[in-house]
Amino acid sequence: ALAFVYCIGALKVLSANTDNSIGEILVQYGVLQVLERHLITCNTSNEMNSEVKSNLLIQILGALRNLCDIPATEKLLAEMGVCEQLQYTMTHHYNDPEVLLNSCRLLSRMSLFTDMCNALSHNNDILNYFSRL
Repeated sequence: ALAFVYCIGALKVLSANTDNSIGEILVQYGVLQVLERHLITCNTSNEMNSEVKSNLLIQILGALRNLCDIPATEKLLAEMGVCEQLQYTMTHHYNDPEVLLNSCRLLSRMSLFTDMCNALSHNNDILNYFSRL
């Protein structure tokens, strides 16, 4: 499991490439869908060690945040339902300040896009959660 955390961490580092060329290649190869799938797995798995799950979520959320700067990402993230997964992550990991911080950082970056703002505005659960923060 720890090796998987490092693997996702490597994707996060690659996605932080300053000229976005590596990030664009990652998006073309479907890394957003892979990250979404692992986000869902982390959110639904009861068998995963909580420390490993926390570290994995931090890496996944960081990679998604880094990929937000790529033009093709905006529409994909809105269509994939990442908002719902973030809401689930935030409500089920509210005692983990690092996961919560990285979730908010991703939402902050995603809120720069019109498609994501529309998706967020139609998600009453996440709006209620923000009002409780």
